[in-house]
Amino acid sequence: HFMNYHARTVQNPSLSTAWRNNREYSASYANLNLRPQDHIYRLQNFATVCLAASIFFWSWAALNTYKMTNGGFDFGMVSFAGSAISSLHLVRITKTTAEEYESPGKCVRTLAFVTHLTVAFNYAFGAFIACTIGESVYKAFAYYCIIFMVLWLGVAIKGWELITNTLNIGVAEDWNDVDVLYDFGD
Repeated sequence: HFMNYHARTVQNPSLSTAWRNNREYSASYANLNLRPQDHIYRLQNFATVCLAASIFFWSWAALNTYKMTNGGFDFGMVSFAGSAISSLHLVRITKTTAEEYESPGKCVRTLAFVTHLTVAFNYAFGAFIACTIGESVYKAFAYYCIIFMVLWLGVAIKGWELITNTLNIGVAEDWNDVDVLYDFGD
């Protein structure tokens, strides 16, 4: 970790100042001017929108499943449930200040990414079904699935980025803090 920091500092000397200043450090170098609270707020907004969309589309999938007379099942009930749960967790952990914030960690980041990616794969499966089942292609449904597959891929990538931007918040960011934490002092 120190070698990565050192290599980045050599490429961008101003980064060493930003590293020491908790208010300006970010894992995303494109967002160095944002404060940690700004990153938390952006993640909270993202998670809130994902939660609302997941609940809406889960309800739609439940209605589709209810309407199926042949005993079919809309897999959106599973994929949107996962997305809703991971989004709810992100909303819960971002309702705090930067000083009280606990990093979601890489496991939560991976879980959120996988649940959003599952929604995209579900739409890809829907597009496949629309193009292969029966004698005709259900073009409108296929286009709908392809558009939302691309959108949810974007959601998965954006979520990964936003969570990555918050991973170092609440972690000892100054070498003096690490010395105190591990009692490396005099």
